[in-house]
Amino acid sequence: MRLFFLLSFLFLLTGCNETNSVDSLSEPVIVSNNHLQIELKEISSTSYQGHTSEKVTLNVTPINSHYDINDDYHYSVELHTKDTSFTPIDSEATVTNDGLQLTAYFEEFKDEPMENLATIVIVKPTYYSHHIAFTDVTHETFTLFDNDFFVDEIAIEQNTLTLNAIDIHPIKGLDIAIEIENELIYPAFSMTDYEEDGHRLSATYEFMHDLPSSFHLHFKRNQLIEPTWTFTLPILTE
Repeated sequence: MRLFFLLSFLFLLTGCNETNSVDSLSEPVIVSNNHLQIELKEISSTSYQGHTSEKVTLNVTPINSHYDINDDYHYSVELHTKDTSFTPIDSEATVTNDGLQLTAYFEEFKDEPMENLATIVIVKPTYYSHHIAFTDVTHETFTLFDNDFFVDEIAIEQNTLTLNAIDIHPIKGLDIAIEIENELIYPAFSMTDYEEDGHRLSATYEFMHDLPSSFHLHFKRNQLIEPTWTFTLPILTE
């Protein structure tokens, strides 16, 4: 189980016919990471604001239910061939029963060759927070996960808390505190061992008093990065 989490966490980092319009797809075009699945549904010529344009329709389906498919991500859609980037006109997002539908409009293809035509969806997660809190941690708690922050091998013995942590953000300078009866208590002594990649640590924290049977655990990140995910969907035509 731990290996699955680690692999999933670390994971967070075609030809076309020559034609001036693509109205159908020869097979499903789907890409995903461990948060989202994106499927290209259609690309076709249409009239938009009185001008001929190219319409791209995509479906976005959540894989990780921790986050809101609409509010927790920012999407942008691009359309490219081997030699051309098509000028975007407009785009819109519509919430559906299964997730989100993205519709983007571009200037018409005209006589551009369609070699290596591809839609590129760039997604920026917007849900990251400096502060992460876990409620009701007990001596039986072994793993915790929230906000793309993973904690495992948690062990509590009297006044000592040991754990491993992995973060998509740089983990050096991570602060920790326990909350008991609405009071934050910081460790009196800590020993941390950081991995060379800058995203993992093993730590031991000692507090002035024995840890209770249940408490809230708080982490504060020292810095946040702004990751983006790029999904490339080649357009395969009949």
